[in-house]
Amino acid sequence: MHAYNGEYFQQHEGTAMGNSLSPFIANLFMIKDKFEYFPRVWFRYVDDIFAVFDTKAISLDNFVAKLNNRFPTIKFTYEVEHNEQLPFLDVLVIRNRKKPRLLDIFPTIHTTLFNIKWQVLIFLIHRLLNFPLSKERFEHETQLIKNIAKSNGYSVHLIDKLIRKHKFKRILYNSTTFRIDTDNSKFASLPYEPKFTRGLDKIFKNININLVYNSKNKLQTLLGNPKDKINNNEKSGIYEISCKDCDQKYIGQTKKIYID
Repeated sequence: MHAYNGEYFQQHEGTAMGNSLSPFIANLFMIKDKFEYFPRVWFRYVDDIFAVFDTKAISLDNFVAKLNNRFPTIKFTYEVEHNEQLPFLDVLVIRNRKKPRLLDIFPTIHTTLFNIKWQVLIFLIHRLLNFPLSKERFEHETQLIKNIAKSNGYSVHLIDKLIRKHKFKRILYNSTTFRIDTDNSKFASLPYEPKFTRGLDKIFKNININLVYNSKNKLQTLLGNPKDKINNNEKSGIYEISCKDCDQKYIGQTKKIYID
């Protein structure tokens, strides 16, 4: 039951939105059942599934129909590959007869925050060096990252420098068993200010503190809370009743609305 714009609405199907138990129950529901045939590959992220089927063993339409018969209010849809390519979440999966794990990604950085743009480029380079790409795909991906960097105000030579730096770190990491203990690192949150924020990272890192930036221009700040406020006397929770004849008190818990 939830209230909006002065009206009360009751949810008849599924778990309550915002409840901490809901994701766990949803994951239990999405656990694969015992079918007569199951796909050769089955990767799931919440309710998005990437699967590889042998269409000679079973019809894809029949398999999806069995999934949709599990629960009447939940219906799955599917998309098949086209030109040996299939988008899944934020990646484009490309079929490669020699290396089937080949992936490609086409991100767009929609932000003005310097730190976020920088971290996206670091992530792309990390991915570039850790995915099993062929030489041609490696060069293609490198050029793609350079184009992204250039369109966001960075020099393409910076990408070459970062790639060399990360390659050197990998060589250094693999050549020694010494590891830096990062468990003692602390985090601090500060509002993002372009003129002052960039120089603070190095200063705080010297005292083992990692900075995390936040923005004041949030959608909730601009629009406010769309939910109706509930009077304290209409909320369920812990209550206390004092005895009129003595100094004893009774404390209890209820889900019912308080009535004076």
